Amino acid sequence: MVRTLLDRCVQMVTEEHDHQAEGTHIQEALSRCGYPEWTIKRVKSNMEVHKEKGKKKKKPKPKSVHHKTSVVSPYIEWVSEAVVPVYKRHGISTAMRPYLTIGNLLVQLHQKDKVRQKTQ
Repeated sequence: MVRTLLDRCVQMVTEEHDHQAEGTHIQEALSRCGYPEWTIKRVKSNMEVHKEKGKKKKKPKPKSVHHKTSVVSPYIEWVSEAVVPVYKRHGISTAMRPYLTIGNLLVQLHQKDKVRQKTQ
């Protein structure tokens, strides 16, 4: 509750004077509702820490590589993991699909019976 109210104060109030007045009002209201002062201080300090983390320089995302073509192959444990880097070095994107699917298994188990022809 404390975090939500303080976040709304930061997000919605733009003027510095109004921001301070709203913060004071929120603190008084929370105190009247029985929230201890230490919880309000802890939430404020956590918000400051997260605010500082957001200011840190983020690592630039690598530029997207334009792949020449793509390959879809069945997933085979150990083999697929070894093949993907080789394809990647040559600019080929890879996608893996399961070798056995539920649909394949159901078709194999429940094939239709052959229709017998009547002989006269």
